[in-house]
Amino acid sequence: MEGFQDSQIDLEQFIKRFNAIKKKSSEITVENRRLVNAEFKELAAGRKPRVYQLEVPDPLVSTQDNKQENQLMNYTIQQYEEWGLRQRKKNDKKDSNNMQDMAKYTYDKELNRLHKNVAVQHRSVSGGDIHKVNKNPKTGKLAIKDDATLVKKLAGDVDRTATERYESRRKDMERSSTQNVLSGGGYINEKNKQFNEKLDREMPQSP
Repeated sequence: MEGFQDSQIDLEQFIKRFNAIKKKSSEITVENRRLVNAEFKELAAGRKPRVYQLEVPDPLVSTQDNKQENQLMNYTIQQYEEWGLRQRKKNDKKDSNNMQDMAKYTYDKELNRLHKNVAVQHRSVSGGDIHKVNKNPKTGKLAIKDDATLVKKLAGDVDRTATERYESRRKDMERSSTQNVLSGGGYINEKNKQFNEKLDREMPQSP
């Protein structure tokens, strides 16, 4: 009878130890998931993952971080991947819009400059009258006949200015990449590389 009781006590102790180990394993799993989610968030935001240190945390900051981390635990890795894909599409669209804005600005500026040059030349030749301007009797709109020389000049000026702006922007991006290397970052370097490759694809080659 006494041996049976000893065996029963040993079994109860074993069950208690097993439950304690199981609880500890569950806590470690939750902590690992919390750290993974936090790192996913930092990588998705384009920041360098933090270095976890054994320091006394700021109570206020710790409370805010815990709240955010608890919210992040509700997301799956698939949801993070989908979010990252949406961010990449958003950035690609933004880069494309930047190229379109730069092209439109260059064209408008060169066209305005060409109009001023033509007006000055015509005034100097005709004493103030601008030639090759016709008025459509139906619409009432003014129409200027195309001049092959002026069209060619406009195309050349636009191409030259666009190339200058492209090179200037590339140098700015390269300087930013160099500064990022010195500061220890890595994400922006890759982003700059992708952006420069996108510029190379979309930028028309000079004849």
